[in-house]
Amino acid sequence: MSPHIIRGICYIAIPLIFLIIIFTLLSRTEAEYIEANTPEFAKNMESSDRATTGQDYNVDGSVTTDRQKRDAKIQNCKSDKGIHAVEYAWDTWHDMDFIGTIASESMMDENAKGDKGMSYGYCQIHKGYNAKLQKQYRAIVGYRERLNFCHALYTDWVNRGVIHKRLYGYNSRAKGLTKLNISCK
Repeated sequence: MSPHIIRGICYIAIPLIFLIIIFTLLSRTEAEYIEANTPEFAKNMESSDRATTGQDYNVDGSVTTDRQKRDAKIQNCKSDKGIHAVEYAWDTWHDMDFIGTIASESMMDENAKGDKGMSYGYCQIHKGYNAKLQKQYRAIVGYRERLNFCHALYTDWVNRGVIHKRLYGYNSRAKGLTKLNISCK
């Protein structure tokens, strides 16, 4: 083959290959555009935004506030006491682990009784093992003060590394949050 024929083929083939590549890219973009207008794509983008930025967004595009997140978590609570306890705990400590632990222990009932009446309150203080603490808890009036008392115990036990042995609800705190959404006492 002569160099002139090879050059002529290149003049035709290279632009033709270039046009094929451009056409392929344009057709993919159109397919992606169609996909982008589906509800599934919107859901995927929403979860992608949450994963990359660590933030949730409202329908109008504004960033979801901590209060909105908290309200969404407690929207199904039935009792005023449970709602107030969760609101106070969230507003005070912003600690979903603590809220989940207490929800798992007592379903946010400040007078809950467990272990055949031996454990009492938000943090289910056991009379046999912690009689003094249970007596102190029972002497406290008001759900906020009782939550403060339990949070102080919780923080101390977490810092000392004994939380798993003292508040068994800590081991199932995620379930406590799930239960809290379904039926808060």
